[in-house]
Amino acid sequence: MGFASAVALLLLIGCGKEGPPLPPEIRVAERTTDLTAFQEGDDAVLQWSYPSLTTDGRGLTEVETIQIWRATLPEGQELPPPSSAQDRQLRRQLLEGEGEVIKELAPEELAAITRGADLIFRDDLARWRESEGAAMESPILWYGVRTVC
Repeated sequence: MGFASAVALLLLIGCGKEGPPLPPEIRVAERTTDLTAFQEGDDAVLQWSYPSLTTDGRGLTEVETIQIWRATLPEGQELPPPSSAQDRQLRRQLLEGEGEVIKELAPEELAAITRGADLIFRDDLARWRESEGAAMESPILWYGVRTVC
């Protein structure tokens, strides 16, 4: 066996890791279930728990961003509270279809709006009315949050 063959054999022996192959880790934050919104003066105040787990039950240590979604619906078209997984899916599709991301909160912004175990975000309704809110007579504002990790 030549020198080049011996070197190639040694390099091949050192490659890889012993054991079965593992799939890549997919980190998806658990969905937010406690989002509340109320009006305080010219602000819509949103409050929810800081995301702490992934969908597979592991601790969530790093959050890339949290998206704040807002949809404007005509009065009378709001949906009742969801009672099944199918209802939640319908609400998500409606929010994504009719809504828009109004803010993406980076980690440094999350620190500024964290109060204990909760996040509190204020949406300026006066600014919203000036830009698009006057288009409907009695609109319903609908909010959602999505954690990206």
